[in-house]
Amino acid sequence: MRARVATSLGVGDQDISVTERGLRVIGEETTHVIGVRLGPDLTTVDFIFLAQVIEEDGSGIVWKCSALGQLQNTIVMSPDGEIKRISNDTRLGEFLAEREYFQRQLRETIVP
Repeated sequence: MRARVATSLGVGDQDISVTERGLRVIGEETTHVIGVRLGPDLTTVDFIFLAQVIEEDGSGIVWKCSALGQLQNTIVMSPDGEIKRISNDTRLGEFLAEREYFQRQLRETIVP
């Protein structure tokens, strides 16, 4: 995660190592991203983030969550590179839909 994003989310002021996965359906312009930052012991989760990024211009939204998926911070990124922290309530519905999107992806890809 780039330092500018980490700073805006309140998780540091330097680039930080995360594990992330992006998903995009053919024909869509939005990439859905889920990422995790592990703790120093590499077994605990420091935080999770969800994001929607518009590939054409790099704009988007990032939500920082607890390890249990509870929303903690929200930022928006504009096409010109500006990053702004906003109230969690402002885009709560989108966060809940994005969280459900990844929960559904997990359910559909696990073989019983």
